[in-house]
Amino acid sequence: MTQPVVLCIMDGVGINPETEHNAVALANMPYFNKLLQTYPHSRLDAGGAAVGLPYGTMGNSEVGHITIGSGRVVNQFLRRFQLEKWDKNIPLAEFIESVQRDGGIVHMAGLMSDGRVHSDINDILTIATRVLDAGLRLCIHFIADGRDTPPQSAGEYIRLVKERLATYLESGQAFWGTLSGRYYAMDRNQNLDRTAMAFDAIARATSPYVSPTIDAALDSAYAHGETDEFIKPTVITGDVPITPQDGFLFGNYRSDRARQIVRAILTTGAHMLCFSQYGEGLDELCPALLPDVETHDTLGDVLAAHHLRQLRIAETEKYNHVTYFFDAERNVDYAGEEKVLIPSPDVATFDLAPEMSAVKITDALLGKLADFDVVILNYANGDMVGHTGKEPAAIAAMEVLDAQLARLVPAVLALNGTVLITADHGNAEKMWDYENGMPWTAHTTNPVNFILVSNTPHSVHDGGLSDIAPTMLQLLGLHQPADMSGSSLIDK
Repeated sequence: MTQPVVLCIMDGVGINPETEHNAVALANMPYFNKLLQTYPHSRLDAGGAAVGLPYGTMGNSEVGHITIGSGRVVNQFLRRFQLEKWDKNIPLAEFIESVQRDGGIVHMAGLMSDGRVHSDINDILTIATRVLDAGLRLCIHFIADGRDTPPQSAGEYIRLVKERLATYLESGQAFWGTLSGRYYAMDRNQNLDRTAMAFDAIARATSPYVSPTIDAALDSAYAHGETDEFIKPTVITGDVPITPQDGFLFGNYRSDRARQIVRAILTTGAHMLCFSQYGEGLDELCPALLPDVETHDTLGDVLAAHHLRQLRIAETEKYNHVTYFFDAERNVDYAGEEKVLIPSPDVATFDLAPEMSAVKITDALLGKLADFDVVILNYANGDMVGHTGKEPAAIAAMEVLDAQLARLVPAVLALNGTVLITADHGNAEKMWDYENGMPWTAHTTNPVNFILVSNTPHSVHDGGLSDIAPTMLQLLGLHQPADMSGSSLIDK
């Protein structure tokens, strides 16, 4: 009889000693609390150096799943960017030379914030300065955040652009092209109407929304009740469409919310440069400023090498995370593996459906549990509902998760299996920004839980996300590869 090892990733559910505006603490979660009281548990670092990011940087779903699946700390783009020698970077030099040769300008777009989930505005401006210093004109397409940053913080980042590029803006060498919220410019769920609105503004310089200045555009959006994430694509400079002679530079290093808009921009025929590899057929069409570093001997690799059956299951919002990102940003189909995608609800924002598809995920999983040796499972509710900043909805989301654990865990234990309950980063445990007096919509730097639920007694210690895969291999009785540098969390 199969004794499955189930990794349950409660996305965006961290640990916060402050209970006020903490959806995890405020929710009625009797089963989750019972697990904490009954089974060995510890805390895992899920941000900063523990996931290959600069110190103090919030973790995110991408790097969290990469770290968990790799069983080691993989230096992420932000850290690699800090170490790069830009005067020797070949993709950047070739991009600049191509635009210079054709007499075009550079259109630069990207998420302009320091949320460090999809981008870092400071890194974008570093490359912008190099483009400008090469004598090229620069059209700035400002994508506002408001999800990994406070909902009305775009003005702060606009001021930063003005400060860093002051000389170029004053001379007209750099100028504002558009202002868009990430809801439109960074959709990842094939809501192509949103992408089309951003594309028309950025590539064609056409939009129903036009403003004379970037500040006027932001003021108008706020006056209409739009927060940063939802600012409708607005044209600032109305006569600068993208031409085949131009260059397009996209400053997001995370791939999932970059693909749709970049794929659309490719139709302009412009010279392309993306900050990182975006995959899914885009890598040859949009060269990467910093190409990926391949990682092998991941958890999935080891399971497949030992002919174990593995199930990956999540809803739309996190499906790529339990597959592509968990497998170290590789599209891999292992022998003995099944991938199950449960569609996410078709709603504008997930506070409108805080249950998301958690019940359907559990339904599907319980029907397959006995057929697999290992299950990688993601419940998206804590992160996706947490991002809305709507505390009652986040509390409701947590209570849905508690009900799913109460269904899942007994079923695994009945098979004499093991459940590892953890998270990739925090979010729902902090729903209020005390500093700015507004809802908190971003991730956190908080640690996350690690609970080992088994019929066999164990004790565990604190660690990081990179220690989860080695722990699973120990439970499965498998040898840990040398490159998997994490350590088992089970006390010896």
